[in-house]
Amino acid sequence: MTKYYAHSLENMPEEKWQTLDIHLTEVADLAEKFAKAINPAIICRPSHGGVD
Repeated sequence: MTKYYAHSLENMPEEKWQTLDIHLTEVADLAEKFAKAINPAIICRPSHGGVD
């Protein structure tokens, strides 16, 4: 399988580079933490007084 990299470091071996799958998983984890911290239920609630 082909490896894709999100980040590579100049003058560093590939073992030190961040693979795309790890990068995307870590970004998704951070997004989930941020979303929980700001309570998305309040943000997503309709403000126009319509039917939920």
